[in-house]
Amino acid sequence: PSEARRIALAEIGGLEQVKQAVRENRTGTSIELLWQDVRYGMRMLQRNPSFTWSAVITLGLGIGATTSIFSAVYSLLLRPLPYSKPDQLVSVTGQSPKFQSDVLVSPDFVAAQHAVKSFSQLAGYWWANRNLTGSGDPVRIVWVGATANLLPMLGVTPQLGRIFSEREDGPGGPSMIILSNRIWRSQFQADPKVIGKSVTIDGREETIIGVLPANFSFPNYGLEPDVYAPADLDRDTSVSPEKPVLGIFTIGRLGPTIRAEQAQSEMQTFFEMRGRAYPPGFEFLSNGRQAVVESLRRHLACDDRQPLWILLAAVTG
Repeated sequence: PSEARRIALAEIGGLEQVKQAVRENRTGTSIELLWQDVRYGMRMLQRNPSFTWSAVITLGLGIGATTSIFSAVYSLLLRPLPYSKPDQLVSVTGQSPKFQSDVLVSPDFVAAQHAVKSFSQLAGYWWANRNLTGSGDPVRIVWVGATANLLPMLGVTPQLGRIFSEREDGPGGPSMIILSNRIWRSQFQADPKVIGKSVTIDGREETIIGVLPANFSFPNYGLEPDVYAPADLDRDTSVSPEKPVLGIFTIGRLGPTIRAEQAQSEMQTFFEMRGRAYPPGFEFLSNGRQAVVESLRRHLACDDRQPLWILLAAVTG
């Protein structure tokens, strides 16, 4: 019996070890230990106020920086774009060695709308700074000339009124504008009866036909339009020295089964065909021109992608 008792005690452990094991498995032990650690930590911090404030400030700065950078990464790189079927939206540009730009010349844009079949829709806009009068003090505004299909392609529905139609978007069309929500509130005091009123933009009388919703974000992070009007693009797709052209920022919606690479290949063929028809003196537009079709999200983030990921890794590391 004595030998059996000795072996049993050796296997079970000493009395103090058994007591400790029972305490550790008791309900609430983890909370009690945590509270002991907290009290110990507080006592240590009270003994060294300078270290305490340094730690608090460092933690605050770290948490603030992490939150800010993650918010930027989420907004630019992770959050779905606030448009209808955003994965189908792409940016379309033509890059050439002597003409670095994010735009297509307007005759090429108009021709591509019908010739390039990879896109279910191809929409565009151009912009200018103009003066608005007739509603309070004169104000300098950002004016955007948009094709009639731009807002519908993005899935935007006006808060008030309507948007202009394809028939109204052309040379000699009616003078009409759509207000951004911001300028509707600042210049028109959010007047719900603003539809049908007239204002003057650069000496031309324009009729207000719509107001966009407050949550609409224009697909160009560097531009905050105040007023939208028909693009009024000439349907003649010829290029000549006597004919003025516009630079059109272009957004396309890919066909349901089309990838960006396919659309880019077709756009490249289209550019080469158009370049051969350019008159002498326009070689700088066509020589070496490369089509670039990339997701709208990637285009909007442009050069910010890598720095944002590096900053996020730095603040979370």
